[in-house]
Amino acid sequence: MSDRLNEYRRATAFLPRTQQLWPLYGAGFDNLGQEGQPIEVPMPRYGPDELLVRHDACGLCFSDIKVIRLGEEHPRIYRDMEAEPVTLGHEVSMTVVGVGDNLRGQYQVGDRFIIQADIFVDGIGYAYGYEIQGGLSQYGVIDQRILNGDDGSYLIPVQAETGYAEAALTEPWACVIAAYGLSYRTSLKAGGTTWIIGVQPGAGPYTISAGFDQASHPARLLVTNVPTRFEAWLRDRAAALGVEVLEVEDLAAPPVTPVDDIVLLGTDAGTVERISPYLADYGILALIAEDEMGRARPLLMWGGCTTTAGRTLVGAVPISSGPIATCRSARRYSLGARPGSWERVVLWAACTCSARCKRRLRRARLCARMSATRALQTWTPALALRLRPTASSGSVSTR
Repeated sequence: MSDRLNEYRRATAFLPRTQQLWPLYGAGFDNLGQEGQPIEVPMPRYGPDELLVRHDACGLCFSDIKVIRLGEEHPRIYRDMEAEPVTLGHEVSMTVVGVGDNLRGQYQVGDRFIIQADIFVDGIGYAYGYEIQGGLSQYGVIDQRILNGDDGSYLIPVQAETGYAEAALTEPWACVIAAYGLSYRTSLKAGGTTWIIGVQPGAGPYTISAGFDQASHPARLLVTNVPTRFEAWLRDRAAALGVEVLEVEDLAAPPVTPVDDIVLLGTDAGTVERISPYLADYGILALIAEDEMGRARPLLMWGGCTTTAGRTLVGAVPISSGPIATCRSARRYSLGARPGSWERVVLWAACTCSARCKRRLRRARLCARMSATRALQTWTPALALRLRPTASSGSVSTR
């Protein structure tokens, strides 16, 4: 091994006064860097509770390309990029080249890491390469958001013999492996509690084609204002399956909590706000209706920002036209499926915690060019309840 490589690996060389980085000032490759080149800036300063790291290798993720294409329209970008450009790069391997005074017992110059890029502090996302300067720079500062976030330290140690590029590929390769292991629930929870609530009188008729049969069904069923024919069908099926049925008159006082699956036959925002606190972790909230949600933005402000129990809302909106607001910006979007595929159907899902939910909420917006089915299958553990209009009636089925 050459002396130059040894010196690089030890990270003991004198640090330069300046570094180069690729800032992104807006949408499009024309806004990456200046005149197609990286810019030169002073070396970053680090404090007593921070690390200075050298970025050794950095991969380009397709999500980076999305940021370049969308600029400020990207759901993870919340600032004026022209004034505060983004430095991309989260598939990065790094070496510590400077240790703050208060961290010298924990870290040493020459320590190597990769990073878990989705960084959360008090439930707020500070993703590396989005909110925090990323790997398309020669050096960066690792602060307490990364070292002491909601999940502890987001740095992952790397063995000395692991190659720089090899280490940087860990994150994308982990995504590939995870893609083969993901298994989202797509039907009513077997042995759980399901609550079906009617909002619009005379709606329907409905049936459930899967997840409420001998093969799989909940242990108990709560019903509130369910259309008469659908309720009769539910009670008959429940009796045959041995499912306990409980009538719930007060939405604020369900007899069983938490509830694993809530199916709302309508789009009343006030009802959603009242019942959502009773949704279980890993629970699902499905809205079935032909009308848009009247107060989508306040609902998502609750779901994305102000929950206390860690249960938030993500999902799709009426495909025909209805907009919905993200939780940290006023930007609006709708899924771009072809009219008629899932026409006028409202699909929502609730996931495990505020942090994950915020990620899925933002990712749902990235699915705007995908079909509604693929968007939900890809990004949310959704119970996809589909209203199938026919010449005489409609039916609700689980997929």
